[in-house]
Amino acid sequence: MKRCGRRILGGILEKAQGFKFYSALVKKLMKEDVQYQRASSDEAYSISHHYGAKHRPEIERLTNVLSEQFERTEDSDYCVIAMRKSRVVGSVTLTEFPESDSPYEGWWIFGLWVNWRYRGMGIGEKMVKIVLEKAAKDDASEVKLLVFKDAKRAIRLYQKVGFRQISIPELDRQLVREAEKSSRRRIILAKDLKSS
Repeated sequence: MKRCGRRILGGILEKAQGFKFYSALVKKLMKEDVQYQRASSDEAYSISHHYGAKHRPEIERLTNVLSEQFERTEDSDYCVIAMRKSRVVGSVTLTEFPESDSPYEGWWIFGLWVNWRYRGMGIGEKMVKIVLEKAAKDDASEVKLLVFKDAKRAIRLYQKVGFRQISIPELDRQLVREAEKSSRRRIILAKDLKSS
């Protein structure tokens, strides 16, 4: 019963988040209540639970993997988190792959998420802008990402900050095969940082 009520309230909140007045009101109420920072091992547990480690013990080791990754600050992975009242409410990771990792060479954004209660407040957009600034500072000419074709809100967010759909033939073939198995198709988006 409790779960059904939460699902109904979640559905109502999701609908409200689609309206501009909701976004404006919440941004005004929250003001500067959200802080953005590079993730450290302290946040690995919270982030791994978003990805399902709490309910899927087989990926519990994800906490350890993330913790080790966040400690190696010299690595090419750069994870930004959004914090509100000492709680992680969102994260996104920027990764640079070498040419040997074709078709993934270059700079990529992975794992953008915002807790459902905080969507529509500009948190995802702010985190994406932060990692784009980091990529530009590190002389990236382009940043790419994968997103599900039916994720309309996510695609609108990425387009708002300048991403456009592109094709990488080798990767496109992989994504088509993936869609045949899962029935969901991912597409490639990219942002040119040299013209920004």
